[in-house]
Amino acid sequence: MRIDGMHTPVNIIERYINEHSLPLEPVNFIVLSLDYNIDPSFALATWILETGNGSLMMWKQNNNPAGIKCGEDYCSYPSKDAGLAQMFNLLNQYATGSISWIGQRNTIREIREAWNPENKDCWKIYEIMLQIAAEGGTYG
Repeated sequence: MRIDGMHTPVNIIERYINEHSLPLEPVNFIVLSLDYNIDPSFALATWILETGNGSLMMWKQNNNPAGIKCGEDYCSYPSKDAGLAQMFNLLNQYATGSISWIGQRNTIREIREAWNPENKDCWKIYEIMLQIAAEGGTYG
């Protein structure tokens, strides 16, 4: 499945965020998906896995939604919105191939292999995406 583009209806994402009381602003999340051309269910599944549903300290204290590194250390962002924007920006760079040493990666497996090469977790992302779709009633 490709992660670039809007494959998931936005109402499903908004409903999922609200029904699970995730510490995210649904409209901002959807706008970032549109701005960066990243499927929102993939981005949301990534956020859920990387932050433990928003419970991990990296997210709570550093506003880092995906274990994004700045050199050897993990990045800290001034706000949750800034951290999310950087996550979407990084996903977009992977999908468009604008990071030369990573190349273009458009599928869940390709992105996760570049994002976290030691951990084969692409199926976890896919399972979360299926859960989001099932709870939303349809997958586009």
